[in-house]
Amino acid sequence: MKKILLTLLPLLLFAENGAFLTDKFKLGKGLIVVLFIIFLYIVMLIIRYFSYKYIRKDDNEEAVEHYIFIKKALNISFVLISLIIIGFAYSENFAQGLAIFGVIGAGLTIVLKEVVLSMVAWVMLMTRNSIRLGDRIKIDRPASPIIGDVIDISLTKITLYENITNDGVASHKRAGRIIFVPNYYIFTNEIYNYTHLTMKTIIDLVELNLTYDSNFEKAEKVTTEIVEAYSGRYADMAKRQYDKLKDRYTLRNMPFYPRVVFYPNLGGDGITMAIWYIAPYREILKLKSEITKECVKRLNKEEDIKILYSGTSLFVEARH
Repeated sequence: MKKILLTLLPLLLFAENGAFLTDKFKLGKGLIVVLFIIFLYIVMLIIRYFSYKYIRKDDNEEAVEHYIFIKKALNISFVLISLIIIGFAYSENFAQGLAIFGVIGAGLTIVLKEVVLSMVAWVMLMTRNSIRLGDRIKIDRPASPIIGDVIDISLTKITLYENITNDGVASHKRAGRIIFVPNYYIFTNEIYNYTHLTMKTIIDLVELNLTYDSNFEKAEKVTTEIVEAYSGRYADMAKRQYDKLKDRYTLRNMPFYPRVVFYPNLGGDGITMAIWYIAPYREILKLKSEITKECVKRLNKEEDIKILYSGTSLFVEARH
């Protein structure tokens, strides 16, 4: 911002109607424009200062996010207003100024389509609160999905920190990278927000394949006990978070207790047992790992429950 200001001021002081002048008595218009831009810059600094002082009283994540939004909005407003003042000051009349900005705007929209779309997307992100700093999101691109924690939202891009997640383990096999994605992705891709507003939990699942002759009732009872022991404490948390969203959205009551369902395996070689449970978004992978280990350990102890380890597993019963 300072570099832009320092670059523009000398040009404005010594330019009028697009031509450089040497007569100091002809600098009236340029001097007025420069003074006005300096005045705008000072006003912007004052607003930023008092915004920072006021927001510091509420030392929390949401207050910091509001300050960052105010800071970026002020910077953009300053640049746009300065360009408008310069354009109208050095055009012969109001209509000519509008025409000039119209032509420039149309040209930039065509040449810099993605940049313009990203700027429009930034305005939507800042005003609609669909994605905020600290949210964990997944961008479902056709080639390779992107998942990470939002650490910055600038005028043209969203910056993500790639954390270790359930989806990341399954698709990327790596984590810890900083990912930059253009803002216009919110128009062209599906966005999944794991932590929208008050929600900080998701419904996750573990799938195990059982043979057709397994005791499904006992398997359901055993796995339900395990899931309640590991994730039952998060059910009340999820319900409170969900109820707060009802003030904003039209939502029906949802069950947050563990659910176990059975359905034929797609390969036709057994029955899939799907175990659904509540998991905090930061502990999805950890909880899945603990529940999976305990389920396999407990089910293997039951003689009338057989886990189908692969699509080609063959169980042979000895007959005497």
